[in-house]
Amino acid sequence: AVRYAEAGGIVALGTDWGCCDQIPGAAAYLAEAGFLAGHGYPAADLVVAATRNAAIVSNAGDTTGTLEPGKLADIIIVDGEPDVDISALGLVDVVILGGLVVVER
Repeated sequence: AVRYAEAGGIVALGTDWGCCDQIPGAAAYLAEAGFLAGHGYPAADLVVAATRNAAIVSNAGDTTGTLEPGKLADIIIVDGEPDVDISALGLVDVVILGGLVVVER
């Protein structure tokens, strides 16, 4: 993935959940992110791969994927710095969906 990104490719996190004994839900993304981080992909780039790039390759980049006026945004607040250590994405303190706090720890 590192060489692919260096060559100009867009790396996005996502799953084909439902086959191959994959883990459902957020755990699948954390497993994928952890795998890439363990093979040299920078944590900050993984955050972009999970948000902006995932929206772009899903043809939804005009409406979601980044925090900008006019875009839809669900937000998580984590205990840590996921741009430094991607495993911090597993330490979710707050979840905001559609502008409403739905989880607060």
